[in-house]
Amino acid sequence: MPSASPKRPHSRATVFLTVASLVSLTVLLVGTALPARRIVPFVFWQLGDGDRAVEQYAEVPAGTALGLTIELPFAAHVYVASWSALQGTIALFPSVRLSTELTNPLPAGRHWLPATLEGTRLTWPTHAVVGPIHYLVVVSREPCTGLEETLRRVRQMGHMARLDSGFGDRSMYVFAPEGGMKVVPPNDKPAAPELEAARAAFDTLESMAADGPLRELPDRPGVYVRPLVLQGR
Repeated sequence: MPSASPKRPHSRATVFLTVASLVSLTVLLVGTALPARRIVPFVFWQLGDGDRAVEQYAEVPAGTALGLTIELPFAAHVYVASWSALQGTIALFPSVRLSTELTNPLPAGRHWLPATLEGTRLTWPTHAVVGPIHYLVVVSREPCTGLEETLRRVRQMGHMARLDSGFGDRSMYVFAPEGGMKVVPPNDKPAAPELEAARAAFDTLESMAADGPLRELPDRPGVYVRPLVLQGR
């Protein structure tokens, strides 16, 4: 009988290439299956019952429930305010009249604003304004101390439950700042440079979705902004 030919041992190079190919294929498959990790903050707005997408310049009656989900790729300080020529700047988050479990800086991840209270999502009511209302989001890697000081001097959005847990009313109202109306800045423009930058960050909003990534300010590295404009009626 003819003798069986001896088996050739696999070379180390062949084994290495096979293992490397398997690793590369695994990385490719995993990378395809997992969503791309965001590198800048991202905002998702919810208006009313949340069943429809929020559009820029959408017409809303006063008192429509409004909230947002902020997605942070890194720990950051988050600020939300509204501005209109009629009512001026109103602090939405943080607010000295708002009692929640969230405080700046927020950790990386997804957060509902204005926050939750005893397991219930809170929302802001849209303002009783005829005309454009600007909702301005600012996210910063470091505290914006000037912005924080300004937001303490404007009117505050909050709820009565902050005074006593026995209050069942979770509705939001606008309160005067602790220093009274005499410390409130003029209404002619957003009360802080970061808020004005958010209002003017995009040349046009008509074709821009309400949801999307925040834009880093070219002269303020680490500070990101995005506006939403609604039409009150």
